[in-house]
Amino acid sequence: MSAEAKEWEAEIARELEIDNHHKERGKIGCECWSCAIGKEVKKEQEESESKLLEEDEEEEKAECANCGKVRELNEDDVCQKCAEEFGE
Repeated sequence: MSAEAKEWEAEIARELEIDNHHKERGKIGCECWSCAIGKEVKKEQEESESKLLEEDEEEEKAECANCGKVRELNEDDVCQKCAEEFGE
């Protein structure tokens, strides 16, 4: 048997052992490497999603063409306060 085949068999054996562990004891509070990596990946995904949401909120705000303040703008590129002053 080649070294790659032995390594592959060992990896499958580890996966089966982890799977059996989860079937017997459950995943809640599990400290195995598979669950730990899954938690890290989930945390990174949540952080990246929150960053994307923050970036979207920042993109919605821009500098008003009239007063120059950074605010949410309407379709005429003026803020709500300036639009009210002009009576739009």
